[in-house]
Amino acid sequence: MTALDLKLIRKTADRAASEGRSSAYSLDRMTALQLAKRTVIFTVDAAGIAALIDAARQDIPGLTSNHMFQTVANHNPDTFWAIAKRDRFNVASPKGEGFLAVLPLTHEGTRRLIDGRLDTRNPELCYIARQSERPAGIYV
Repeated sequence: MTALDLKLIRKTADRAASEGRSSAYSLDRMTALQLAKRTVIFTVDAAGIAALIDAARQDIPGLTSNHMFQTVANHNPDTFWAIAKRDRFNVASPKGEGFLAVLPLTHEGTRRLIDGRLDTRNPELCYIARQSERPAGIYV
């Protein structure tokens, strides 16, 4: 399942238009194949996570602390992926332009998410599946 926040996409497109940048390849107009051909997804270190989160705070108010993102990524590296445009990506110095953060949840973590007891801004690591575990649910 994929969920896109259309308000955020439109806000970003409006900002790009006001800055004179083209939105010809806007996410809301691209197919999954077009998107896959133009992007690179990779993991980043703690400094990379901090840089991406700090940049995202302008558009996404209420994000949890950089430390929490890094703690969760240390517990399971598959919880935070950086995303970059393929034509701007440099493998020698990888820098993300965006990110995807998820919480792969254990059975108890999924139960707590459903009934509202899971603090998604400050989750206890015991409710997050490790990299080698199969999650019971995924919070995006």
